Amino acid sequence: MLQENRFTEAAYGYMRERVKEYSAQLHSSVTVINNQTGLAARMVCGDMGELCPDLSLVWEGMQEDKFVLKPPISELEESYREGQAIVLVAPVAGKEIGVGYIRRSNLLDDKTKLRLGLSERVGVNIQEIGSSFLVKEYRKTAIIDGEKISYYELMRRLSMAEALPDIVSGKLLIIGTSKNKRMVEINERMNEEPIFKEFGVGLFNTVHTSATTDLIAPFTCVCSPDFGYGFQLTRYCPKRITGEQLDNLDNLAKESPDREIPCVMYVSSSALAAYTNQQLRAVYSNEGRYGEIDSQGNLVNALRVLSYYPK
Repeated sequence: MLQENRFTEAAYGYMRERVKEYSAQLHSSVTVINNQTGLAARMVCGDMGELCPDLSLVWEGMQEDKFVLKPPISELEESYREGQAIVLVAPVAGKEIGVGYIRRSNLLDDKTKLRLGLSERVGVNIQEIGSSFLVKEYRKTAIIDGEKISYYELMRRLSMAEALPDIVSGKLLIIGTSKNKRMVEINERMNEEPIFKEFGVGLFNTVHTSATTDLIAPFTCVCSPDFGYGFQLTRYCPKRITGEQLDNLDNLAKESPDREIPCVMYVSSSALAAYTNQQLRAVYSNEGRYGEIDSQGNLVNALRVLSYYPK
């Protein structure tokens, strides 16, 4: 993993070409899905040079789904224009509009670094892969070369592929969490795709509180009861997975009819996660009031001051 500015323009360009090839491959897969479902759709993103599609149907659907975050439609459109969103578009009433959406949300970007005083001290940006929605008719599963796959899974793979050059060059760390074994399996299947194996990138399971993640986790672990207890509330959450449980996911999922598991955190690169965590620890390792060093607590307090956490 390259963590310094040693990544050449030629290497970066090579990866962009590989991403284009992979994107074309996924789009040909969508054609197979269309044959299976009878629904015509295609994936687009800002990096393809296409204008932002009409997202009104996606946004309206988000408002009715209690499990989905509800950012304003202007924020969804801005994420698309910045190359952080994938939109599934399809003809509806004679017009091609968005019927699916997934984005990578900024957790630690240049603006937040500036507010935290981290601009010269932490080089990596952090994004979270999440904020997704599909219109009901497009939540179907099809068969591609004997593999069951959904539009959502295709969109998630393309979103990660679009970020791949920045991940490999050490500019970007992608993290996320899930409380369902199905999502873990989606990540595992993606990790086996040749393009991700070639560059050692994926979404790899971990815990929130290890020595290589405990300063990264507060950026994504923001739950409120009864869904969980984010770090803005307490560093101890009964919903989070333990290291022992992480090796026993199959059995844990069998005990739940919906395949629910304790909350698993995942990172796009274990090496880059450890490096970023180390940089953050160096910043927030100043002593507390009673002489103790509480790096995580110092970071959480700094994020509270910025009103980073939801009310």
